Amino acid sequence: MGWLSHLFSKFRLGSNRYNTGKDLDSNPDISQREAIIRKLKLTSNLDKNIKIISQLYGNSPDLIIRRFRLGRAQIPSALLCLEGMFARDSVEEILRALEIDTLKIPGGIFQGRGLLQKIEDHLLPNQQIHTTPKIREICQKISGGKTALLFAGVGEALICDTSGLEKRSLTEPASETTIRGPRVG
Repeated sequence: MGWLSHLFSKFRLGSNRYNTGKDLDSNPDISQREAIIRKLKLTSNLDKNIKIISQLYGNSPDLIIRRFRLGRAQIPSALLCLEGMFARDSVEEILRALEIDTLKIPGGIFQGRGLLQKIEDHLLPNQQIHTTPKIREICQKISGGKTALLFAGVGEALICDTSGLEKRSLTEPASETTIRGPRVG
């Protein structure tokens, strides 16, 4: 419970544009916390955005944050996903497109909303992509196996469908062979 109070005090969420209309005491109840999280939006500061999302996940080691630089302009960027919830080949394809294929874009890379449009149109045209500025939605999508792409100077994230839960095969366990009963592990 202390992590959210720390988040409120660290980013002054109760006193700035995220104000819910009520004064936040040192220990807001769950409905107040949910209202604040519902109103959180990305800023143009990449490091601050990553820090907020990481804190909402409790600094979990399962949250993968892959930083990289985009194009000749070397725009700081980050890819966020949860370990075991995504298809590795899809994420590798996205990273290859963003790190290597950005050099082939006609007219170069733009800043802001133009950057997101260029990426959607030229780099990831086959992906199911949508954009969102809401941190709550980003966390929900990451938890569902999707991948979020964040860029410095942009207050929106690209959400790519990379769902692919790891599954184990149905085989007979080697250490538990029996004569009777089911043979599926």
